[in-house]
Amino acid sequence: MRRAIGWVAALALATAVASVHAGGTRQRVVRTAEDFGQGEVEGLSIRENGVLAQGRMRQVLPGFGRSVWSAVTVTGGAIYVATGEPAGLYKLEAGKAVQIHADARAMGYTLAAAPDGSVYAGELSQGAVLKVASNGRIAPYSSFPAGSIWAMVCDAAGNLYVGTGPRGVLYRITPAGQVESWLDTDEHNLLCVAMSGAGKVLAGGGERGNVYSIGEKNRAEIVCHFSTGSEVRALVPVGDLFYAAVNSPETEKPAERRRDRRDVHEQASESAPPPPDNGPRQDDPPDGDDVHASRVQHTESPEPVTPMAPEFDEGQPLLSGSLYSVDAAQKAELIASFPDEVILSLAREDDGGLLVGTGPHGRLYRVDPVSGDRTILHQLEQAHVTCLAAKDGRLAVAGTAESGAVVLSGAPSPIGTWTSPVYDAGAVSRFGQLSIFGTGAVQVFTRSGNDPTPERRWSDWSAPLVPPGGPTASPAGRYLQLRVQLDSAAREARVEELNFYHAGPNHRPRIESLTVTSESAEAEPQAKALQSKTGNSSEKDLVLELPPPADGASPHKGKAKKRDKEDSTHPPAQESKKQLPVGLRRIAWAATDSDDDQLSYRLQFRDTALGERALWLPLGKDFPLEDTTEYSWDTTLVPDGRYEIRLLATDERSNAASSVLTAEKVSEPVVVDNTRPEVADLVVSGDRVTGVARDRGSHIAALAVSVDGGPFSPVEPADGIFDGPEEKFSFRVPPCDPGPHVLAVEATDAEGNTGMAHVLIRADAGK
Repeated sequence: MRRAIGWVAALALATAVASVHAGGTRQRVVRTAEDFGQGEVEGLSIRENGVLAQGRMRQVLPGFGRSVWSAVTVTGGAIYVATGEPAGLYKLEAGKAVQIHADARAMGYTLAAAPDGSVYAGELSQGAVLKVASNGRIAPYSSFPAGSIWAMVCDAAGNLYVGTGPRGVLYRITPAGQVESWLDTDEHNLLCVAMSGAGKVLAGGGERGNVYSIGEKNRAEIVCHFSTGSEVRALVPVGDLFYAAVNSPETEKPAERRRDRRDVHEQASESAPPPPDNGPRQDDPPDGDDVHASRVQHTESPEPVTPMAPEFDEGQPLLSGSLYSVDAAQKAELIASFPDEVILSLAREDDGGLLVGTGPHGRLYRVDPVSGDRTILHQLEQAHVTCLAAKDGRLAVAGTAESGAVVLSGAPSPIGTWTSPVYDAGAVSRFGQLSIFGTGAVQVFTRSGNDPTPERRWSDWSAPLVPPGGPTASPAGRYLQLRVQLDSAAREARVEELNFYHAGPNHRPRIESLTVTSESAEAEPQAKALQSKTGNSSEKDLVLELPPPADGASPHKGKAKKRDKEDSTHPPAQESKKQLPVGLRRIAWAATDSDDDQLSYRLQFRDTALGERALWLPLGKDFPLEDTTEYSWDTTLVPDGRYEIRLLATDERSNAASSVLTAEKVSEPVVVDNTRPEVADLVVSGDRVTGVARDRGSHIAALAVSVDGGPFSPVEPADGIFDGPEEKFSFRVPPCDPGPHVLAVEATDAEGNTGMAHVLIRADAGK
């Protein structure tokens, strides 16, 4: 039994097909509707559970400007389509489109079929209606004060109902040509109108998410309210229920994206729409009340739109589509959601299947109204399926936008093909077994090459493989493409899954970076120590500011300077408790592998004093390291000196021993100095103290003096600069009370180590 596969409308990249590998062999799996949706389909359908099956024949007629806006089938079977930019009317005859009208001043037309076989064409840009008589004669029919006409429908008596904007007025035009305002709503736009089975007019709003049922002039009932801000894009009545295509806004972050309010027909969204609200609403009139008389002003209602042909923003979709059924009891049930698509058209076939045209992926779905299962009947190069028309109970025509085309949809196709995207193996590779999970007359062809464009010196299509598959016959190459052909003439053919293997040369890992830093948690150690000794008692305390020791680099060579104790670059003294043990170094790295191999790491070190001939020694016994990119090195376990660190990265976990590759990188020299500096030769002569500070591993970075355990004060070296491993000093005895005192001199080296010496002094009573 096939496992259930979740339906995600967004397409993945062609190279992101499921892939697993071991020992240099990769497996590509194509099994979901998303996977098959990446390819080109002709005469096949893609079912929601990821099955390629028989589809419908189609013929694409291009060259209709920017968009095909509307399509209708009239009594007798003739089909008319209307276009925008440029605006025109066409009649489809024998698989060809014949233009019957054009108007450079118009933005486009929406169509409605009359019972007598004539067609009405309403201008999108102004309130004017043309009539195309059954004999082909075209003449102005009516006009009224509306900015735009979005939708029209005729009743059995020949009355024409017109949904308009930007005031959301529904007009009625009688067969005699009389125009009257039939309903004035709270909407800015009425995007769709339809005739219910009970003979009432249904109208869908473009901003408030309402569906209105109008039985008499100026009297309407809101039979369903979807979320505020939703647009009811299409309505299809069937008996005592109707189907509604609703595009709803994002519910979480509406302010993070811009919506162009000039056009109510763009949009799609990444989030599912909120459910419809069938309960009472404070701003809805009671059932049967006069909507026109009881209108309420709503400050949250969107701004009016400027009438224009539809525009679509593929990069930032703002609405997501949902398909609902609403029964006679006004109960709305969700049939299907289209998370990153906007529904632009809706129709029904006589067997009950619903046809849904969406954007921006150019998909035409057939949806089961009971189960909600979806099948992609046609996936088009054109981005948006804007209108649909049926003939003899089946889909006959689909119109598209962004690149205007008429798609003639026909009977089930006896033969269909699916051509995969170009799969990239990453390097010239050998192709192994191709497994085919399917039934019926299924054939799979392959071809390969080294250029991403198949027409450029690729191999010919191979001999076909049939289920369950076999060795791929295409020669080695970096790129591979599959073609599936189904022959449904005898019995149903289907493909559930394809997977193939490829193996290429192993590629060496790449080490992007290697750094060795002190394990100090906050700031540079000796600066903290000195700060804590000075006490921070005044905003003008003198402290010596030094940079953090950096892998052998010397700290600043300069004198102490004044700073405020609130200086945020140096945390308070008590935070020094966060410092980790002295001597730990953090070794961190970044490495990649173009084959996506799992990497293992080893760290080694050597003493630079021994030169290039020195042996590389392991840092510890924890190697190889896996699933980590850092290591703590305890430098107290090695003598003071200058060292280099080498990182080895291997792909041994993913490849046989004969094909394992290793990358290496050597760090900059690292100074290890864990020995305290020495303070020596302390001599007190009169009111001056002299001595010398020495360090074997690095240079002296700071000197400080304390009397009787009091706060430390900085001392300058004799030559005024801390720049060597030995610094002489001479300073005046700090002021103190008469009598004996203990004077402590502390030296700090560049690595934060401290050493101290003491001397007894006596202050004279006369001073």
